[in-house]
Amino acid sequence: MAEGWLKFFFEAMSGPNSYAGGGKAAPVDSMPGWKGYVVEHGPYRLVDQYIVFSNGFSAGRTTQWVNDRLVLLMQYGGYYPKEVTAFLRKVLHTQYRLEDFRGFRGPTQFPAEPTDQDLHIYRNMPYNPPDWVDVCNTMPYALHINEYTQGAGQEVIVKNERGRYAIGWHDYHYMVFKPPK
Repeated sequence: MAEGWLKFFFEAMSGPNSYAGGGKAAPVDSMPGWKGYVVEHGPYRLVDQYIVFSNGFSAGRTTQWVNDRLVLLMQYGGYYPKEVTAFLRKVLHTQYRLEDFRGFRGPTQFPAEPTDQDLHIYRNMPYNPPDWVDVCNTMPYALHINEYTQGAGQEVIVKNERGRYAIGWHDYHYMVFKPPK
């Protein structure tokens, strides 16, 4: 199980005031078109903000602080049609509730063993190979350098019919800075 700031990340990203938790996003001041969520508890603060363009393309960022010190910066962007947003929320919510790190996004595959009855399939493909150095033992697929960790990947949603073709994706990149003791 996750501890400290990472546990707060999973709780905040799956809670009722989150995208994955089905919360209502609030407009972001001085950023026209952007919406977001802010979750605070004790020394922790998480801000998740995004914009969706009329053509379905979207971009966003998630930042987290511990005692006013930035510990996480994640950026993501790509395209998802409206028809898959409920499925994406379900995937992310399920993953965050498990407190299972996969690049701050969803699982490797959801459902884990798809059947012909599953309309969509989610896949998360980290770019970094799994044999890279893992000094903190909680973040596979990441490059660790002293007080800094980074990683990247791509998630896709595949339509499960006749060849299973991709209908949406997000590329993501994250940086984690050593949290205060």
